[in-house]
Amino acid sequence: MPGKKKYGKKIALCILIGLLVSMFCGCEAIERLQAWKNGELQNEIGQEESPQTGQKDGIEQNPQTPKPPDANTTDFSSDAETRDILLYFADENGNLIAESRTILKEEGIAKSTILELIKGPQAVSSLLATIPQGVALRSVNIKEDGLCVVDFNDKLIYNHEDNAQKELLTVQSIVKTLGQFSSVQKVQILIEGQEVETIAGYVDISQPLLVDSASSE
Repeated sequence: MPGKKKYGKKIALCILIGLLVSMFCGCEAIERLQAWKNGELQNEIGQEESPQTGQKDGIEQNPQTPKPPDANTTDFSSDAETRDILLYFADENGNLIAESRTILKEEGIAKSTILELIKGPQAVSSLLATIPQGVALRSVNIKEDGLCVVDFNDKLIYNHEDNAQKELLTVQSIVKTLGQFSSVQKVQILIEGQEVETIAGYVDISQPLLVDSASSE
């Protein structure tokens, strides 16, 4: 009989332990289920996934990789400034007409202005170009005494029409366009770095040409 009592006690103890384990596991399961509902378990799982790459839900995320720029957005420097310049082109009656154009304000703006003059008038304009096609600008140099030396390639001669009025318009358009800058008082036109007597045989450009005071800023 005593042996049976001891055996009965052991069975009762095992059953009690089993009940306690079941109750503990059940409580933990309920707590984890409640945590899942509150989003805590999901955050815990996310922290355990790929801590080195930050990979989550099959998508690799690299916080150090910058977002690519919008292709429709242009990054303009806040320091960039523009200014309006005047370009002198010819009309059908042989008169010079000023066309306003906005360009970046930068060092060497006189050179940028002559490059715009070479491009010719705007496509929608009825004005005519005064510089022949194929002409390239070699340099523009403004000296302290107000002399502006502008150097073109030889296409200014070889591509120019044999016409006195058009040659005059070419020369005047160059001088008046440069004359809008207060630092320019005279303009010397060079071809391939050399002084020449004329472009098409009619207008003397062997000496510096005075800028009309009405063209100055």
